[in-house]
Amino acid sequence: MRLRALAFVLLCLVLAAAAIDWGGEGGRTAAYRQVITWGLALDVALLARLLLGKLPPGSWRWRSDAAAVVPWSVGWLSLDLGTIGAGYLLGWATFTYGDQTLEAGKLWLPLWALPLAVGAGLLAERGLRAGLWRTLAAGGAPVWAGLLSAAAGMTLAMPAVVPRWQIADPAYVAAAVVVAAAREAALIEVYRRGGLLPAGGLRGILLFVDAFAVNDWYAAWFPAAQYVSSEPAFYGLRALGAALGAGLLAFGLRRGIGGRSG
Repeated sequence: MRLRALAFVLLCLVLAAAAIDWGGEGGRTAAYRQVITWGLALDVALLARLLLGKLPPGSWRWRSDAAAVVPWSVGWLSLDLGTIGAGYLLGWATFTYGDQTLEAGKLWLPLWALPLAVGAGLLAERGLRAGLWRTLAAGGAPVWAGLLSAAAGMTLAMPAVVPRWQIADPAYVAAAVVVAAAREAALIEVYRRGGLLPAGGLRGILLFVDAFAVNDWYAAWFPAAQYVSSEPAFYGLRALGAALGAGLLAFGLRRGIGGRSG
């Protein structure tokens, strides 16, 4: 089973590399955005089903511990996403319109885009955590479970950061890598304590924000609004906020909930 888990990770890397290498070439940027929003999550779920097997009974149930995850998750997301607003208040970033269609329909946007994003988040977490992490942790390798599932999860983020391997701004790319790593670490903790539903739901919320609501102008996504910055300190703030948020979540969950794991 460990060989299958390793094959799963390698195939995730291949999928991400292939997506990055394509990068919407030939003017197909809209198609590229669809691939990185929905396609990679579906592929990861299918790979997990084929290589790692079915989920145990009850994997999709709402755990009794899941409610305790909510307040710490709010703190995590506030620190992670709040740095965007903090950067604006400090004068390190400005906001501009993104996709005009999304911006014009912003009142209706959460009604259709958020459920779809949560669905994609659940698919991704089904593969990364309920598939890969659970398989390795059950086999007596919890450290490798965390490292490999985080690494596989980060592959889902990279096609949006460096399409066609282009580094538009080193500070942006460095911050994006830290943010992606911090989010994977946080989602591992959420899954361990709360199960698949809260982990997938939170990943979906982050996907909705990144792909549909607001994101950096360097990102491959083109949401309703974008933030623009040429200040390296802003990207340092983004990385710090994500790391502190993940640390707060891990501290709160490990202290507040008994060591129940998936």
